[in-house]
Amino acid sequence: MKRDHLLPLGLRQSLSAFGERLVSGPAPDGAILERILTDIEDLPADAVSRAAHEINAGVRLGWVRPAPRKRGVLDLFLGAPVGPPSERELMTADPRYARLFLFHSDGRIREAALDALVEPPATPFAFAAIALRLNDWAEPVRAAAVRCAERLFPLASPELTARTAIDLVDKAFRWRRWGQERQALDAVFANPAVAAHVAPLFLTGANGPLATRLRQLLRYPGFDRGLAELARDAVQPSIRATALKCLIERKVHWPVGHGWKWIDKAYGLRRRVVLTESRELATDQDPEALIRQGLVDRSAVVRRVAADALIEHRASVRDLDQLIARMTADRSPSIRERADYMIRHPLGT
Repeated sequence: MKRDHLLPLGLRQSLSAFGERLVSGPAPDGAILERILTDIEDLPADAVSRAAHEINAGVRLGWVRPAPRKRGVLDLFLGAPVGPPSERELMTADPRYARLFLFHSDGRIREAALDALVEPPATPFAFAAIALRLNDWAEPVRAAAVRCAERLFPLASPELTARTAIDLVDKAFRWRRWGQERQALDAVFANPAVAAHVAPLFLTGANGPLATRLRQLLRYPGFDRGLAELARDAVQPSIRATALKCLIERKVHWPVGHGWKWIDKAYGLRRRVVLTESRELATDQDPEALIRQGLVDRSAVVRRVAADALIEHRASVRDLDQLIARMTADRSPSIRERADYMIRHPLGT
């Protein structure tokens, strides 16, 4: 079965030609390298894992390269050619090569590339390329990635970090190799200045699994401040529903992996479940006002969240009968079912 490529055909061809020059020498000039890096770093950040493999294969990073040899007196007299420069020599001559060698198959070169980086990431993909190495299979590379992240991530603009957070957070927190290294990413994602730039992106975003990404980012308290606006005005209904549920429950949950729940141990029956962690949400929002707001939302997804909350909080809600009557006339069957439940199960029974 033929595997689809993530990289555009033009970029794959450019990478192949670039790799040929690296193997045969002399090294391509700086203008060609800059065009290659620009095309690579314009890729979406959430594709960094897959793109890393294609970049490595495209340039043939890590393929056997002729070893540079010393030139003797006879070589100098005959003008014998010298082999192509090594990766380390390339990075010494032009530090921009470090951005390419982040995708090298040799861990020693990836480690050297991380230590050689001097400029903060200029695009979300460039940011994600460093973050990916926090989850590298080689421990020395992960250590170099921590040093690099601590050195360069704080220098990236909060707006750039916010865009990276939205694109990367759902995939990054499913990585399994990293441990303490993750703190280097937590430190920048938890920055309140980054949160201030993330909220508008969730507010206006209309495509993608934004609610899943919001739940992941809510592990950081700095994102709490924008929940009220998201619950009211976010374009995507799933964002409004997620924010509303968090505010009403005064608690946020985020997924941390999967586990198994037994259905019948005697027969070995079990089902896969999502494992979550949670924290309390500090808010002064009135649950009843939030429920009323949710019940008139234009999306049934949000109205269901409000209806479920009404069932739980109905003992303290004013004009309950009027709200139930409104739900009975709702165009969504799921809302009418919840109204019917409250009619059939009145308080005190």
